[in-house]
Amino acid sequence: MNSRIPYRILVADDDADILRLSAAALTRSGYDVSTVADGAAAWQALNAGHFDLLITDNSMPELTGVELLKRMEAEHMMLPAILVSGVLPKEQYPRAPWMHPAAILLKPYTPVELLALVDTILRVTIGFREQIGATPEWQQSSPPTGTPATRP
Repeated sequence: MNSRIPYRILVADDDADILRLSAAALTRSGYDVSTVADGAAAWQALNAGHFDLLITDNSMPELTGVELLKRMEAEHMMLPAILVSGVLPKEQYPRAPWMHPAAILLKPYTPVELLALVDTILRVTIGFREQIGATPEWQQSSPPTGTPATRP
């Protein structure tokens, strides 16, 4: 039995099939996955719990992936994010260069591509945090009741 606490990943996508397939691939690989169907629900989830990575579609109702990244930046949420899109949203970046996600994953993608990207990003970002001993301030509070404890 593996005693390590699984990394927590929030996946936001309004396409139910993509959401289900992504969550299944991540769960089978040992990640603790939460899913939401739009950007507004993703924002609520980010404020209610601790996550190690956000995977968000760009084109969603209520709040797009780019708008979600803008809110995260405004609140100083230093959470790595993968922006999933059918097209590269390059027009957003010249106006807001700070908003670059950790990676952009173009649709259609395979579970293998998703898992390789997730593994790379978590290895780099979590490894860096562990080296310097820094936990982002917005993640230092206790998790809500019923939420698994965060890693030290």
